[in-house]
Amino acid sequence: MLEQNNISSYNIDNDGYLLLAHVSEIAPGSIKRVILEEKDWEVAIVNTNGKIYAFRDVCPHRALPLSVGRVEGCRVVCIAHTWKFDLEDGGKAACPPIRKSLETYPVRVEQGNIWVKVRIW
Repeated sequence: MLEQNNISSYNIDNDGYLLLAHVSEIAPGSIKRVILEEKDWEVAIVNTNGKIYAFRDVCPHRALPLSVGRVEGCRVVCIAHTWKFDLEDGGKAACPPIRKSLETYPVRVEQGNIWVKVRIW
């Protein structure tokens, strides 16, 4: 089941990171979709066995939301054409000869809070 938050007011720190979720909301091996309503922007947050990744929630191939796909280890898989993106390798496509990558964002986890530096501000 896809977990989703719609956020209309933002908690932003001095470094430009947004508070988007808490680690308890994202089970290992799952994806959470966060919609930043004011900017009409979608972010996917993935928990791969305790490591948190964030990226723009859109497949660079067909523009479908990757949050409806699945997680395989440290890869996220698009449901449209099963393209795989390696989160440990900066979101690069893990299915040669494809050279497209995800738009990834820096993440900080502090006291269980997930802070993401989304590059739209």
